[in-house]
Amino acid sequence: MALCAMHAYGGGGLMAVDSAAPLFSLASSNGDTVKLLDFRDRKNVVLVFYPGDRTPGCTKQLCALRDDYFEFDKKNAVIFGINPADARSHKKFAEILASIQGK
Repeated sequence: MALCAMHAYGGGGLMAVDSAAPLFSLASSNGDTVKLLDFRDRKNVVLVFYPGDRTPGCTKQLCALRDDYFEFDKKNAVIFGINPADARSHKKFAEILASIQGK
């Protein structure tokens, strides 16, 4: 699921690996609101920030995550891809990724 990150986090600086993410709510490609707080103490959350939908590099990297989904699931983890595009762009990108599954 992709989340729309436009203006989601106004803080400065980069987060360190394994640090706690700031609490946020973002619109998903399905039109739902996803709240990081809803996963606290229930799931491990992997946040993947990428610059754009339908770019060759991002497509390849996100397909690799999709193909390894069950490994993440075994570790009780959910994966969220985040970039500044809108929900419509994310939905179209998800359709493209589904059509090239396993390639």
